[in-house]
Amino acid sequence: MKKIIIAFLTLITFFFAVGCNGCDGITKENPLTLNVSGLRLDVFCGETESYALTIFPETRENPLVFDGKIGEFEKVVIVKLKIKDEGTGAYTVNFSTDKQYAATFSFNTFSDCYTATVLVEKLPDKPFIATITHNGKSENITLNSLKNQDTVSSDQALKLAGEHKKEYIDSLTVKDAFNGEIIIKLICERGKNYWYVGFVTEEKTVALLVDGKTGKILAEKTLLN
Repeated sequence: MKKIIIAFLTLITFFFAVGCNGCDGITKENPLTLNVSGLRLDVFCGETESYALTIFPETRENPLVFDGKIGEFEKVVIVKLKIKDEGTGAYTVNFSTDKQYAATFSFNTFSDCYTATVLVEKLPDKPFIATITHNGKSENITLNSLKNQDTVSSDQALKLAGEHKKEYIDSLTVKDAFNGEIIIKLICERGKNYWYVGFVTEEKTVALLVDGKTGKILAEKTLLN
């Protein structure tokens, strides 16, 4: 538990997860869903003797600006690659959801791995295969969902986070509408699921870590934007 809370605190110092107004997986029963500007509903992972690959499918606003305002949305697949025996030359990834997509990795010093962001028309919603190619040699990796069947929904996580921060949200509500944007991401760590829920205004982000099974609020952090 201590490690996931530390990871959560590290995460929100680097980026603020994203969802969307009317994104799949968010209902309209909770009025706060209208303020969601970024959403990650799943995480996919696969491994071979050469590589460890993690896929983060997200719907998020474009441009990606954490200013408390909601913009237009796009669907992206964020790919993170760990190379077990690194060689020289470029690494590329290919995968298919509704059609074939490809991208070349670049090294991310913060996460200490190779990353690529791919704009797609359809996000993956079931196990699929990605192909890593390096110096003409290709290797297929089967990617399976890390989301547990008993994980509470993103809408339920938002509801619980909203109840926990009701006084804060009420202070920012104008004409029955929250004056800000909300970011929701599924986090998977050692077989357990968590939800990141961030309430973003122009001045700051109030981020909560929600237990994916119990809905309990595990951690809270406020950062100036």
